[in-house]
Amino acid sequence: MADIFTEVEEGLREEKTRQLWERVWPFVAALAALIILGTAGRELWNYMNAREQATQATAFDAAVKALEDDDYQTAKDSLTAIVAEGGRFENLARHYLARTEIEGFGDRAAAEAALAGATGEDFFPRLSLLKAGYLRAETATVEELEDLLAPLLSGTDPLADMASELVATRAWQLGELELAKSRFENLQYDLNAPPGVQQRSAEAIAVIEAAQLDQGVTE
Repeated sequence: MADIFTEVEEGLREEKTRQLWERVWPFVAALAALIILGTAGRELWNYMNAREQATQATAFDAAVKALEDDDYQTAKDSLTAIVAEGGRFENLARHYLARTEIEGFGDRAAAEAALAGATGEDFFPRLSLLKAGYLRAETATVEELEDLLAPLLSGTDPLADMASELVATRAWQLGELELAKSRFENLQYDLNAPPGVQQRSAEAIAVIEAAQLDQGVTE
């Protein structure tokens, strides 16, 4: 008799287990599918992203080669396409596009527009701003140049020193010798300034002081 009860209880447990599994299985299957698809999705995303970067890298190399071969129109078209696509190569392509506009077409406005579109928190947007300053320096006043380079001038990195040097040089070009000398002196004695900037500043101060002596100007 005990054996019969045992068999019945085991049958009931098996039946309950089967019913429970039938209820739970769809959820288990769905969870497994999510895990599998999620993993596959990430793998697919990584693959597509890597392939896109490889494609852009190839296009970028071809554009730079065209620029080096003085095939400016091909370089411009290729770099413009890379910029339009966005991605990792966008900011770098903008710099080469600006160079292409200057060297191949003499279009400073187009070069400045290419640089102005640089985005992100990395080095390239700040470098773009400095290059835009160099493009604008030939026609801008000191005040206009300072306004343009304000985000750099307030910084403490080497680009800030180079921006200050550019402003000082423009002041010198415009005959604002005292202002130029003051800016160069700040750079000369700035221990954090790049050695090249310090050296050029010292040389500029010597030339300015000589010019002031010729003009009979003393401190």
